[in-house]
Amino acid sequence: TVTDNNTGLMWKVCSEGQSWSKQSDNTASCSGSARGTNWKASLELVNNYTFPASDGYSDWRLPNLKELVSLLALDRSKPSINSTIFPNTPKSRYNTSSPFVSDSFDGQIFVLPFDLSYSEDLNRTGRRSIRLVRLGR
Repeated sequence: TVTDNNTGLMWKVCSEGQSWSKQSDNTASCSGSARGTNWKASLELVNNYTFPASDGYSDWRLPNLKELVSLLALDRSKPSINSTIFPNTPKSRYNTSSPFVSDSFDGQIFVLPFDLSYSEDLNRTGRRSIRLVRLGR
């Protein structure tokens, strides 16, 4: 995990589906493929989530749009995230817990593609990556 001192949020370093490991040169790495899930499955995963007992936290959740945007590193691209802190982050879209409310669209949510550096509103059925967050303070 990593804690953002500006927001007080604690983030999982790897996207769900990836495994964190320390390399022989003492650098961190996330290996494997990020799990793509639709919005409903993302929420179910969080509700049933168990983190290793040594960490002791049980309040992991799907971030809202504002929280996920706080990870954007606008001085980088494809992906627009600090790859030293969040290694091997896929250039895919990430689900948020933020619904998109409009008279014209029903069932939309905000997603954040780290390859584009801006949010989009898309349907809830698309399979997207997720990164879990909790209040760290």
